[in-house]
Amino acid sequence: MVLEDIKICIEVNGDYWHSIKVNDDQYYHLNKLNMCLLKGYKLIQIKENDWNLNKDIIKRKIFNYINNIIDYNDFNIKGDKIIIDLSWYDDRILEQYKFEEIEATLPEIISVGKEKQWNCGYKIYKITMHGEEMYLD
Repeated sequence: MVLEDIKICIEVNGDYWHSIKVNDDQYYHLNKLNMCLLKGYKLIQIKENDWNLNKDIIKRKIFNYINNIIDYNDFNIKGDKIIIDLSWYDDRILEQYKFEEIEATLPEIISVGKEKQWNCGYKIYKITMHGEEMYLD
């Protein structure tokens, strides 16, 4: 699904069809994200298993994203760090605070339902505000 007016793409990835049984390219999902970003779009990749287990949470997150509502519950915040799962590319919170990228991980194989597939990796940011550390939780 492409929402052209707000530059967001949403893809639902079937567990089997995105598994390493069908595609063993470590960078497959990350390359899709990067292609979207180059075109000015953000990409949300929803795993079938996640949808089946967490429909209400995913619907809320999509609603918040589309309506530009920043809910800290939508982000993985640990102390003074934000961990962004690149398969659900939502960096809006980074625009509100001064931040520094401190780590980026390569895609790795994860279990998704009964299947194994590559994720997109993560970016980890340290949150700072006016040069001082800030904690959001």
